[in-house]
Amino acid sequence: MALIAVGRHLLNTCSRCGGLWVDKTAFQSICTRQEEQEAVLGFQSEASGKSAVQENKPKRAYIPCPKCGKLMNHKNFSGSGIVLDWCRDHGSWFDRNELQQIVRFIGDGGLRKAREREKTELKEQEDRLRMQEFTMASLERHLDSNPGRKLDYCVTGDALVDFLSKMFQ
Repeated sequence: MALIAVGRHLLNTCSRCGGLWVDKTAFQSICTRQEEQEAVLGFQSEASGKSAVQENKPKRAYIPCPKCGKLMNHKNFSGSGIVLDWCRDHGSWFDRNELQQIVRFIGDGGLRKAREREKTELKEQEDRLRMQEFTMASLERHLDSNPGRKLDYCVTGDALVDFLSKMFQ
């Protein structure tokens, strides 16, 4: 691996495969600063161009972090479909052109759209929980007002909550 300057950052690149190691601080800066994104888009890997190296590589093999040696996790970047090799403590490995793909995703509003999707999903989840709370409170009031009617609360209550929640969606 060799150090290369991309914008304000020194990134490690593999001259054989064109991959990049980007520490987490540099990646955060690239994701948030437009001038850093422009530098990434202008960067061209100086890999030898042997695409066979990449074709022979297993598509989703776990690889070790260059800093700590632990196997990195796979992480879909904000729903972009680009799956990174990610070490929580140190940074990410980008296969050839993946960093440029992420910058284009960000430039096309992908992060904003992902945040909006996440907000919508959280709102829907909150609405479902409120409906379940309402249903449970109604069920409790009904059972308290009809002492002769006893239900197996754990089994019937859960099934009833699920049924009523689906009915009100």
